[in-house]
Amino acid sequence: MAKGFGTQKQKKGRQNHKYYLDFLLEVLQVTHDSNGNSQAISSLLQTNLNKLDDKLIQVWRSWALNTLSRVDVEKAHAMAVDIVNFSNFIQDFPLGFPAINLEIAIVGYQMVESVFSHKVYQEEWATAQNSLGNAYCKRLRGERAKNLETAIICYQNALQVYNHKKFPERWADIQSNLGNAYLDRIRGDRFDNLETAIICYENALQVYNREKFPERWADTQSNLGNAYLERSYGDQFENLGMSIICYQNALQIYNQHIFPQRWAGIKINLGNAYCKMIGIDRADNIEQAIKSYELALQVFTRYLFPQYWAKIQDNLGNAYCNRIYGDKVQNLESAICYYEQALEVRTIEDFPEEWASTQNNLGAA
Repeated sequence: MAKGFGTQKQKKGRQNHKYYLDFLLEVLQVTHDSNGNSQAISSLLQTNLNKLDDKLIQVWRSWALNTLSRVDVEKAHAMAVDIVNFSNFIQDFPLGFPAINLEIAIVGYQMVESVFSHKVYQEEWATAQNSLGNAYCKRLRGERAKNLETAIICYQNALQVYNHKKFPERWADIQSNLGNAYLDRIRGDRFDNLETAIICYENALQVYNREKFPERWADTQSNLGNAYLERSYGDQFENLGMSIICYQNALQIYNQHIFPQRWAGIKINLGNAYCKMIGIDRADNIEQAIKSYELALQVFTRYLFPQYWAKIQDNLGNAYCNRIYGDKVQNLESAICYYEQALEVRTIEDFPEEWASTQNNLGAA
C-alpha cells in the first residue's frame, strides 16, 4: 500500500508540474507574440489567477535554469527578452497576490543573469538590474532592510552601464530609484541615507525638467521634498522651506482634477512641513497646514480611503493642539474630536502601532 501510494503521489506531482509548466510556456508565448503587450498578457493571467502561486515560482525557476543553459546563444537571448518583459508586467499586475507576483518577477530577473551579463548584452543586463531593484524595493517577503540593500546594489550595478553622458534619461531614472531606496533605507546612518537620497534626486533633476519630463520632474520634486522634510543636517528652517518649495513645484503638475490621489498625498506632506515650521510665522504656518489637510480630505474620504482619512484626522488633531489662532480651549476640543475620529479606523486589532500613536496624542490633548 505504501509503495502504491508513493507511486500515485509521484504521478500526481508530475501532472501538477506539467499543469504549471504548460501555463508558463503559454504565458511566455503570448508575451513573445504580443511583444510584451500588457492587454494580451493581462487577459491570460486574469483567467488563470489560481496558477499564480508558490508552485509556479518553483516551476519558473527550475525551467529557466534548465532551459537557458541548454539552448544556443541567440535562442537564449530571445527567451531572456520574453522573460524580462513578462517579469516587468507581473511585478505591477494588480490582481492575484502582490507578494507572489513580485516573487515571480524577481525569479525572472535573476534567471536572465546567465544570459545577460555585464560583459555581454550590457544594456539588457543593466535594464534587468534596474527592474530587479524596483522589485526588491516593493518586495513584501523577506526582511525589509535586506531587500532595500539588495535593491541599492542592483541600482548601483545598473549605473555601471547607464552613465550620465551616454544615457542621460536612463541614468536619471536610476538615480531617482536609488534616491527612493536610500530614503526608505533602514540600515546605515539615517543622516547619511537622507543626504545620499537628496544627492540622487538632485542628480535626476539635472535631466528631468518640467517641460520634457513633467511627471518624472514632479515625482522627483515630491520625493526630494520628503527627504528635506526629514533632513536634520543644516538649518531646520531652511530644510523645511526647501521641502515646501519642492511640494509646491510638484503641485504644478499634480493638480486635483487630473491626479487627485497624487495631489492629495502631496497636500498631506505639505501640511506636515508647515506644521514643523517654527519662527515668527508659526501661527500662519499652522493655518496653512490645516488648510492643506482639509483639502486632502476632499479626495481621501473615509469611505474610499479609510487609512488615509484616519491619518489626516490624526494630523489635524496635532495641528489643532498646536494652533495659536482661535480659542485655546476650543482648539483642544477640536483636536480631541479629530483623534477620536481617527480611532474609529485605527483600531488596536487592525492598526496597533497607529492606534497607540493616536491614543498617545489623545492623552496629551
